[in-house]
Order: sequence, then structure tokens, then C-alpha cells
Amino acid sequence: MKKIIHIIDVQPFDVVCEFNNGEVRKINFNEWVKEFENSKNGWTSKLAQPAFFNSVKLASYGTLLWENDIDFDPEVLYEMSVPA
Repeated sequence: MKKIIHIIDVQPFDVVCEFNNGEVRKINFNEWVKEFENSKNGWTSKLAQPAFFNSVKLASYGTLLWENDIDFDPEVLYEMSVPA
């Protein structure tokens, strides 16, 4: 199972991180952010705000985590990422 072990860089809607298989990969959230922004759902629409997005932390269970327990399956993040 893929897990994130280190966040290397965070820019609005992009996160570069190292996975437990040694790969450094860039995750682009632009498509998801567009959906979140239009959802008008309080917790996910916050991800479309650059300052909130940039507040991401590494969860102890190996994925990206934002306030209000917003997180994503690390396998999904790996699949949507590209080598950095």
C-alpha cells in the first residue's frame, strides 16, 4: 500500500511529496479544486482557497490532511500524481 512519508513542497493546488516506495511525485489538485469550488459544500469548497489548501499537513497514517479531517486515500493520490 502506498503512503506519503514526507511533504516536500506545497503550492496552490500542487503538492510534491515522497511516497514510501522512494518516489518523489507531484499531485495536481486543479481538477478537484474546480469541483470543490463549485460544490458549495462547506468543508470541500474550502480547499479551493489557496491559504487553506497550503495548510496541508502529513497525517500519521500516510496521507495529506487538512483541517476538519479532510483527507484522501494515499493510493488515489499516488495514481493521480506524476514523477516530480
